[in-house]
Formats: sequence, C-alpha cells, structure tokens
Amino acid sequence: MPAVAVFERLTTVVSDDLGTEYQWSEGQVAGGGTEWQAHWIYIPTPPAEARTLRFEFNIGGQPTGRYCELKLAESDAAGL
Repeated sequence: MPAVAVFERLTTVVSDDLGTEYQWSEGQVAGGGTEWQAHWIYIPTPPAEARTLRFEFNIGGQPTGRYCELKLAESDAAGL
C-alpha cells in the first residue's frame, strides 16, 4: 500500500505549553494513488490548563523543521 511506505517514515513529536510528555499510542494509515489518510493517537489527553499543542514532524528520524501549532480554548483541552 503506497500510504504505508510514505507514512511509516513520518513521526511526530507532540508537546504543549505546559511541558506535558505525549506518547504515540496507536495509529492507522490507508490510501492508494494520491489520496492518503493517517490517523494517530497520542496519550495522555492534554491537561485542561494547556493552551497550545505543537506537532513537530520528522522523516526517517530527522527533523524537517516543520511544525503545526494549535491554540486550544478551555473547552477544547478538557474535552479531547
């Protein structure tokens, strides 16, 4: 499956503004051709006090320098 070959090299480091340590728990990739989907679950749930989640991406164990930050509202962190 083409998606597995691409996504198995991609890892993500998840952090928040409180310094919580997140661990990859499980995931699934699927797709073919040019349409792919990945679903990854990290634990624990962010603390209610967290306001920012940051996702840093690595390929083959090397940092890409790319990241995504999500701003959380009070209700977001408590309900994840």
